[in-house]
Amino acid sequence: MCSAIEPFHPKFSKFGGRGIIGIGHMLCIYFLQHWFEFSDPAEEAFYDIRLMREFVGIDLI
Repeated sequence: MCSAIEPFHPKFSKFGGRGIIGIGHMLCIYFLQHWFEFSDPAEEAFYDIRLMREFVGIDLI
């Protein structure tokens, strides 16, 4: 799936900010948003729920 998305994934951020994350991480976040009906502001759940961080591959340490 990542290779199908790669041509459309930005290589750099036009507006600064957080920066670009990897396609694999972004795809996992998209799946969690879809499965659990999260809105963009609800992405904070990724920081609160350890299992979701592990699924996405986010390490806060």
